[in-house]
Amino acid sequence: MARVGEQDNQRFPELGPPTQIAAGVLFREIRLESPSDERIGTHKLYVYTPRGEHRENSLPCIFIAGGSSIPLTGTGLGPADEPEHIPYVSAGFVVIGYEVDGYLPDPDRATKQMILDAIKEYRAAEAGLVNAEQAIEFALAKLPEVDANRL
Repeated sequence: MARVGEQDNQRFPELGPPTQIAAGVLFREIRLESPSDERIGTHKLYVYTPRGEHRENSLPCIFIAGGSSIPLTGTGLGPADEPEHIPYVSAGFVVIGYEVDGYLPDPDRATKQMILDAIKEYRAAEAGLVNAEQAIEFALAKLPEVDANRL
């Protein structure tokens, strides 16, 4: 996969300073407020990088969708996802956790209309494929240490 151009770089927010959340693990939460792809809504990414300086194109990257969902709806991200992400970073990977459109935070209390809206958003995002593509584009635009050949 090729690096994205300068125009793609500008459509994503800046990274901002990281927080160390575990030994050798840096974390940033990114909100994608104005995606260029109208099929997806506002959502967040969890960006984890190994601590230290890294050469350009030197690190592999793993993409992980959020883990909480009911069938036919999207997924969110929260602190409960971190234990799945951190071991990969400790092993030298960049990790991008991403939400999938159509997330229902409390499905037990959702109305029929809320469920139908979530299903519609999930389908529009092609069951998360569009969200995954955007996470990949973000990594290639904003993380020069990510090796585009090891995603």
